[in-house]
Amino acid sequence: SRGRVLCDGLAGQRVPSARIHGNLGLSRALFDPSGRLTGLVDWEWSAQGPVFLDWCSLALSAVAVHSDQDIGGAAREMLEDPEVFRTRPGLARQALPEIDSRVLVLFTWLHTIVPLLRSAPEHGWGRYWMIRNVEQVLDHHRRHLAVAAP
Repeated sequence: SRGRVLCDGLAGQRVPSARIHGNLGLSRALFDPSGRLTGLVDWEWSAQGPVFLDWCSLALSAVAVHSDQDIGGAAREMLEDPEVFRTRPGLARQALPEIDSRVLVLFTWLHTIVPLLRSAPEHGWGRYWMIRNVEQVLDHHRRHLAVAAP
């Protein structure tokens, strides 16, 4: 079934869990003048979680910044190129190489977007925000599944 992509992609996998940042991105990293990482801020999403989540969140953030896109555009770009972790400089695959990159990106995107959707009304985010961050990923996902479905 189309709704089982994440379940099927993670089924049978041993996914290590640890205390994670939960919302790691370039905007939460502090660097000294030489470019060396000196700290991370905004730990309010910190919790026990899959160890790949922080790494994939950072990769998603890097693609968004590099491509000058919102999180949805970056996720769509990464979903369109399943080899993105190998073809993009700086995104060397660190997390669970046995899991399909698209599954990791989709899981990470959902983890990021769901809390934002919950707070969208209070922030006044409307249709344009939804198109940029949600609809384009879901449209890509539907097209990919239509091609892959028997």
